[in-house]
Amino acid sequence: RWNSLNELIADAKKNPGKIAYATPGSGTAMHLSVELLKSVAGIDLVHVPYKGGAPAQQDVMGGRVPVLLDVHYAVLPLISSGKIKVLGLLSPQRVKAYADIPAVAETVPGVSALSMVGLVLPSATPRDIVQRLSADISKAVLSSELTGRMTQLGMEPVGSTPEQFDAFVRTEIEKWSKVVKASGAKVD
Repeated sequence: RWNSLNELIADAKKNPGKIAYATPGSGTAMHLSVELLKSVAGIDLVHVPYKGGAPAQQDVMGGRVPVLLDVHYAVLPLISSGKIKVLGLLSPQRVKAYADIPAVAETVPGVSALSMVGLVLPSATPRDIVQRLSADISKAVLSSELTGRMTQLGMEPVGSTPEQFDAFVRTEIEKWSKVVKASGAKVD
């Protein structure tokens, strides 16, 4: 139906509230990401929440819902088999392993979302233990074996310092709390 994010946005502007999008559930990162896109792009899409990614994927492949937002690695087999078409990834810039797929931010600047995995510890944990764990985890994350597998799944390993991770988390909390407030999104 659409061959680019620009086409989807143009159609949504012509037909406000008539294009539905599926996610693995209300209040998920995928739901909030589309709420951010809607806000910045000035479009109105209808959220169809599912109880998990698999049923959402099935309904999109079956043509019951035209748009899906899900985690890249979860839909990779569907992309590879040609069962779904990717209009964009929500990474801040193109992912090295999938350089032919544009980042949404190329079309709608400021719209990006990252899935992250990080280790948090009680604030009373001695600083030397925090630093040692951080260094060990960073070394493991950036090892060639783990980096290779993560890259295959469209992930980009970082291995940041505790200070960098803390700053990132604080920025994300601020960003997404605004999206939640503006959209009224709730978790089922």
